[in-house]
Amino acid sequence: TPSLGPERGGTRVAVVGSGFADAYTLRCRFDNATSAALARFVDSSQLECAAPVHSLGAKRVLLSMNAQQYGGGDDAVRYTYEAEPSVSYVSPSLVPASGGGSVTLHGSGFSSSADALGSLLCRIGGVVRRARWASSSSVVCTYGSSSAGEARVGVSLNAREYSSDAARLQFVSVRVVDARPWSGPQRGSTLVSVRSVGALSGALRCGFGESVSSSGAWSAGASRVRCSAPASAVTGWVGVQLLSGGVALPSGGSFYYHSELRASGLTPSLGPERGGTRVAVVG
Repeated sequence: TPSLGPERGGTRVAVVGSGFADAYTLRCRFDNATSAALARFVDSSQLECAAPVHSLGAKRVLLSMNAQQYGGGDDAVRYTYEAEPSVSYVSPSLVPASGGGSVTLHGSGFSSSADALGSLLCRIGGVVRRARWASSSSVVCTYGSSSAGEARVGVSLNAREYSSDAARLQFVSVRVVDARPWSGPQRGSTLVSVRSVGALSGALRCGFGESVSSSGAWSAGASRVRCSAPASAVTGWVGVQLLSGGVALPSGGSFYYHSELRASGLTPSLGPERGGTRVAVVG
């Protein structure tokens, strides 16, 4: 454990078996490696060895008590050397600090074998989570809430060593402040300007209560998002939210749906063409 690691070696591997005794001549040999590795005695059923540099592929792990004869043969357990994972970039590169979404890490060396073993992990900042293998060049990782700022991103195939690239993920604090106009008819289609503190790149959608509008567009120096209010089955106040990748951002905005306005009478019902008459509208 683990049963795989990078070809550069250095992974500390726990070898489980029987009949082990403490001796300074304990050795592990990873198939045809140029030299044997010192084995550290843990107890009669476990040794610890540091995997040496090796070529890619599954290698037999052979053990020796005297640093001469090695046991195991064709029945020996295998340790698999994988290409070291590398992360080139993250998409999206900006995410809400409120968390709850997922990002795709793009790069190379992502192993489906590690995914099957449950040892394919991603680390965002100091938080480690299971990664979902998508292909040899991409994995999907979820992220939690974080303070605004930059976080380093890495991938591990064995829950031990992580990629050492310079890929970063930016957490941005975004919060809805208000919506203007604050009301509109139930039939929808009101063009609403949603003002926020903070901004995110990429596609955004506006949520009006339980309904979601079409994609919004940033305007006014990236401080407002314009959205078309969807139709509503009921009248009353609803919360207004911005959604990024399906994640609802913190909100302090609201919108009032009213029934269709209809006039039933006017007083007076006529006046001069020059205008200016104050008319009482009854409805």
